[in-house]
Amino acid sequence: MSTVVPFIYFWIEKYGGKPTVMTAALRWEGMNWGLSFPVNENAVWRDIDKKKLLAHMREIVSVLVLHGRTVLDNFNQINPRLVNDEEAARWKLDPLWGKRVRAVEKLTRVKEITREEAVKLKLL
Repeated sequence: MSTVVPFIYFWIEKYGGKPTVMTAALRWEGMNWGLSFPVNENAVWRDIDKKKLLAHMREIVSVLVLHGRTVLDNFNQINPRLVNDEEAARWKLDPLWGKRVRAVEKLTRVKEITREEAVKLKLL
């Protein structure tokens, strides 16, 4: 059995020469998952927002890779109740659960791309 951990793609869109929106996205089993934040002009706040955005996307990667389609509802959205049920069952029944979670976290990579590359990858 092999586990494939998808890349998290990150890019900043510029309009009129100024950065306006930062986006992180991933493709898992033919489905796109993503989130965008507005870009703050303050560099410190921009870095904090980037860290929050990427942390959220890392959580999504972890849930999708470790649980698969069992945590998706009828609309292919992550259902938090199903995630909690799966986490509780796996934590109790799987003695290697902690190692699996750490392995996925370690294998998750962020790849910075441009908006044009995101369009070519069909993430938009």
